[in-house]
Amino acid sequence: MEEGPPAKRQRRSKPGGAGLSKRARDPEDATTPVKRSRKRANELAEVELASADRVTDRSLLRVLRAWKFTQNVNRANVMPRGASFVLSDTLGLVSTRQGVVVVSRLTKLYPAVFKLMAAWVSGAWPSSPRFVWSSISVNFNYAARIHRDALNVGPSLTRAFGDFQGGELKYWGQDDGCLSLEELRTCPSTVLSSGKALCLFDGRRAHEVEPFSGERYSLVFFCTGRSTGPVKTRCPTCGCVARTCPRAPRAANRAATCVQPRATTCEANSSSGSERCAAGWLNRAA
Repeated sequence: MEEGPPAKRQRRSKPGGAGLSKRARDPEDATTPVKRSRKRANELAEVELASADRVTDRSLLRVLRAWKFTQNVNRANVMPRGASFVLSDTLGLVSTRQGVVVVSRLTKLYPAVFKLMAAWVSGAWPSSPRFVWSSISVNFNYAARIHRDALNVGPSLTRAFGDFQGGELKYWGQDDGCLSLEELRTCPSTVLSSGKALCLFDGRRAHEVEPFSGERYSLVFFCTGRSTGPVKTRCPTCGCVARTCPRAPRAANRAATCVQPRATTCEANSSSGSERCAAGWLNRAA
């Protein structure tokens, strides 16, 4: 009886994904067009930073349109019903699953894109009162369902860009965390026109993006950290919850007990304690 060819020995995968190819382990190498587009976006950002004293909405949108996204499957809390991923990246500081705050890999690879966004918000937001942030959530073409942010100390600035209709930010400013997200739908809410101007809100309170059509990018500036739930951020003068009140930014920042954004640390109410600020990292990287 003839013997068949010897059976091939199967290679066992090493722990931690070491048995995967470099392409499978590294999202930046998974799709060459994505990597190429991000390099192009970084080059555009470098040109804009060198040629203009002030970053405009148009120049920022040009860079956003050059930036391509990979499928993010880790943000289940914001995914629209039926979706298995969203197009979303985080620049600046990120919190790992172990609770460690680090500079995101994308920020290190494409620093000019991050610097351009930082320069834009610096010009768009008044210098006084200062708004503290460490991270930027960059999103494209999805309407985030109602949710409360987890890795966010609260005060957040958001702005939407592109050619779209709809897509306003619906915000439950009175949310104290006692009701479920579905129960909150029957409660009063505020619609913020983030497509027209920067909007301030507390990310730990419930919010969602309304349906839209067209091309919609959005940036959310926030201070990373593990949230302990919604806190009261009412304006001490008029009682207005932080949204459009001119005094609300000061009240919201005081609730987060953050120092000024040009400092190298951000004292935030989070389980991770003092966190290295993205602005400090940028100053050292420059």
